[in-house]
Amino acid sequence: MKRIGTWLLSLFCMALLLSLYPVTAAADTGPKPSVEISFDNVGDEPCYGTLLSNVESTGPWSVWDGSRRNARYTTGTEIEELSGKAPYDIWQAFVQYEDPDGFFFLQMVWDLRETGRIDWSYYPPDTFKILLYYPETGRFAVSGIQQRFAFHARYRVDLQNGAAETLRVERVFSWGGEIPSFLFRLALTLVVELGIALLFGIRNRKQLLYITAVNIVTQLLLNLALLFAIGAGLPPGIAFISALYLPGLELGIVVLEAVAYCLLLKKHARYPRKNIFYVLYAIVANAASLFLGFVLAIFLPGLF
Repeated sequence: MKRIGTWLLSLFCMALLLSLYPVTAAADTGPKPSVEISFDNVGDEPCYGTLLSNVESTGPWSVWDGSRRNARYTTGTEIEELSGKAPYDIWQAFVQYEDPDGFFFLQMVWDLRETGRIDWSYYPPDTFKILLYYPETGRFAVSGIQQRFAFHARYRVDLQNGAAETLRVERVFSWGGEIPSFLFRLALTLVVELGIALLFGIRNRKQLLYITAVNIVTQLLLNLALLFAIGAGLPPGIAFISALYLPGLELGIVVLEAVAYCLLLKKHARYPRKNIFYVLYAIVANAASLFLGFVLAIFLPGLF
């Protein structure tokens, strides 16, 4: 009975810890959903791009509600320009754009002459249009309706001879391109979680090897589940369920690691601790790698 109570307390602590993060839960520095559109032949004419969404908000991004507080345009400082805001006249043009299908401008803008692409790496819309604006001529170019077809959905748009009124969008998906990203995320996860293990006093060579093995297995399970369900073109219902229950999927990875650590680390400890010690290690280690993955997803969207 006492052991059951300990496990219930541990699971409650994990749920409480994950609920503190107002982002999609992540058991580690695993993949975060993103949309990336690369543009070929942008040219020298000023060009700004955004994604129109079929919903009025996604994560922290939303349509302008008419208040100054909610308006996301820059006053010209470098810091504000790096935050995804647009110059006022550009922002105003996007706000005033009326989409025939009723899609919404969520106030995220990219200067395509500088970036050559749109990287929406935090709460991207699942159903969207690509909208470009050329301020010198006041011209807009828009794509048809697109669906995020992969966890890391990549697209290509060729602007040869200037954008046509309707953009032609090409989907880009490469299994080979996912492997380096996976290895990079795995390496970071191992560095973080082995470092936390040392802080917890877990220094036995076998214990550290078991932590490495467990993380390799759980990372493989998580990434394969996401790639097969969302990226490999399986039936829409499977992809929808995988996306809908991603927090539960990754919480399950935390529970799996906690159970594995209780069985393996305790067995090879010189002075075995109570199960709660290994459960807390799993929680702290995954919380640390979660935080790192969230931060790096902002700066390295292609890898996270």
